[in-house]
Amino acid sequence: MRKKIPSMILATLIVFGVFGVFGQPALAAPEEDEEASVGLSGFLSEMEIEFEDYLALMASIADTGGQPHFLEENKQRYEAYRLENPDVPFDKVIAYVNANIDTGFYIDIQEVPNLDDVSLLVNKNFSLPPDWIPDDFVNTGGGHMMREEASEHFNLMRDAMIEDGLKVYVIITYRSYSAQRNTHGNAVSQHGSALADRNWARAGHSEHQTGLAADILHKSFEKSMHNAKYQNTKEFEWLTENAYNYGFILRYPDEYKDLHGYVFEPWHWRYVGVDVATAMHNEGIALFEEFYGRYLAPGVLDKAREFILEQRSPPETEEEEEIAEDTPDVEVIEEPPPDEDVGQTAATAEPVIPDSPDPPEPVREDPVMRGFGVTFFVPLVCIALGSIVVIRKRHN
Repeated sequence: MRKKIPSMILATLIVFGVFGVFGQPALAAPEEDEEASVGLSGFLSEMEIEFEDYLALMASIADTGGQPHFLEENKQRYEAYRLENPDVPFDKVIAYVNANIDTGFYIDIQEVPNLDDVSLLVNKNFSLPPDWIPDDFVNTGGGHMMREEASEHFNLMRDAMIEDGLKVYVIITYRSYSAQRNTHGNAVSQHGSALADRNWARAGHSEHQTGLAADILHKSFEKSMHNAKYQNTKEFEWLTENAYNYGFILRYPDEYKDLHGYVFEPWHWRYVGVDVATAMHNEGIALFEEFYGRYLAPGVLDKAREFILEQRSPPETEEEEEIAEDTPDVEVIEEPPPDEDVGQTAATAEPVIPDSPDPPEPVREDPVMRGFGVTFFVPLVCIALGSIVVIRKRHN
């Protein structure tokens, strides 16, 4: 029994040591967080411009024959979509592709890049995180919750409609991710997935989760929203003519159902902000995906940012450019004047020592190497101890 104990210790140490050296997975360096898109509001704040100025800038580029929303990285997609849709004007082709309409529904799904913006795009190509809930909810009446800015403008719009003798029944505003999942799941079980996808959004793809949308009718909800024939009412006519003044748009127009992917929903109105809604009205753009692809997509905002920064950089004159070309890149150190208080001459004055360069940055320990040391040191110690046991056993 006494002879078996050292052998067991020896085997344990050696096996642990070998496994520690060769069996440990490599430690990866921590990944840096990608810079999130700032969205329209962040872009305007960063550039210190108004939305009207941004639209004017894009219009001036278009007037020169350019396509300000053309993104080089999407060039091949533009060409492919244009071949499949030869009757669509090229400026719309660019906008549609920038909004990922060309990828098909529920295929190449991306997460909404700018959750805080009221002009965010949620559809069958852009989804909201399951656990995301707006942090500025307020009760817009009757227990219906909306984001604060949207609620304020919705109440103004509802009051104006009531003053004009119209009726407003709020059917639904905010709906959570889990509630939308149940709604869509029930529709699939009753009608099949194809019909369910045309009439109900999948979880994460509903605008109701944003707290920016409202379904409204002229009477209380009964069996079907379609049975209300809301598109034939005075209320719908009023909204069509005036909703943009309050920042709301008809989100799913009938003539664009092949592009937004839903049946016509005359009751579904979405808050996008007064500036955006007014611009869509003035430019005659009825589909939000098109406007998003023209002005709001992250790549378009990045391109506009670069153009603005280039315009703000003062161009060098020809004389300055010639001087810059003839001047060698040599660092010139200016010497301070001699100390007149002690009457030092040029011969006796201490030499001027230029300022020392910035000290090198401290060497930071690489987490991968630190993990390497910890991972390999302990097993090697175990192997050494095992070897000592072998030597002593043989010596004895």
